[in-house]
Amino acid sequence: MSGLTSLGAAQAGVSSGIESITDLLVVILDLNPIWWSEQLDNGVENGNGPPSQQYGLAPTLDQILIFLNSYLLIHPGNQVVVLGCLHSRSYFLYPPELINMPTDMPSDSRPEAFRIVNHTVQRAIQHILLQTSPDGEPAAGGEEKRETVFVGALSRSLCYIHRMQRESPKGQFVQGRVLVIEAGPDSSSHYMHFINTIFTAQKMNVKIDACVLGEDSILLQQAVDLTGGLYVKVENPGGVVQVLNSVFILDGAERSTMSVPEKIQVDYRAACFCHQKLIEVGYVCSVCLSVFCAFSPMCSTCQSTFKFMTGIKKRKPTDPTSSVPSPSSSSAAVAAVATKKARNGTGPNSNGKA
Repeated sequence: MSGLTSLGAAQAGVSSGIESITDLLVVILDLNPIWWSEQLDNGVENGNGPPSQQYGLAPTLDQILIFLNSYLLIHPGNQVVVLGCLHSRSYFLYPPELINMPTDMPSDSRPEAFRIVNHTVQRAIQHILLQTSPDGEPAAGGEEKRETVFVGALSRSLCYIHRMQRESPKGQFVQGRVLVIEAGPDSSSHYMHFINTIFTAQKMNVKIDACVLGEDSILLQQAVDLTGGLYVKVENPGGVVQVLNSVFILDGAERSTMSVPEKIQVDYRAACFCHQKLIEVGYVCSVCLSVFCAFSPMCSTCQSTFKFMTGIKKRKPTDPTSSVPSPSSSSAAVAAVATKKARNGTGPNSNGKA
């Protein structure tokens, strides 16, 4: 933002030749219809409480749109990009030039920029969900379908940020940031790709923030900790907009001068490649560094065969009850026999006289 341009440039490691900084916020939404429908079903089973105590895609999306409008209202140079993540696929929802959708919008009293954001995002989400489920109902699926894979969306976000930085005019720097709004559970099957993407964001100095609506996400906790972002788990479904506007609307420069949530304890356990479970102790392939929770003679990732090292045989301890005499006892016996022979005159030094 304009008042903190120099401070933001210094924290981002930008040279002093930069005249202005454009803040680019990329928001990734979890559109998994199975999780959202489960929240509505749980609300009905529990007595259909007030909407503020239930998660729903439509009311939650309204709160997210309020946050996007607030972010654009703070400074005219702010830019937003919205991506939707559905199972293992990602879609651009905004800006309109990134999607092939009609731009006709109803006219109302809202500013044009806000109308474009709200209408484009809502129409794009509706189009995606109708394509995924022609009958309007979420398709039934197992645990794998309940999970949302964010690797593709994160990769596209970083590519878009890099493109905007490369195409920015001289004297202008684009500071990118990614905000992931997760609803469903983690998908640890793409753990290695996810971590590689996080390291790329760390190298690009792109912060990754996480706003979690469902269960805590171990993968997002690692991403936030490695990139210096913020992680917040929303407890009240009706308070999503308060969390977004009070925490995630701040950029890196403002966070150093404002009160933000404390860092959480991060679980850095790795996910095994065989069952995609988080483990503390496992077996690591020395060729491709794949992690397994159980021993296998062959790596299922790179097909390398493990060689077994034959251990050195240890010398068995001496048994005290053994009949084999020790060297010291043998020497003593030989000396006793020689002494006896010398007394009897039969030794080697005897002259043969009685």
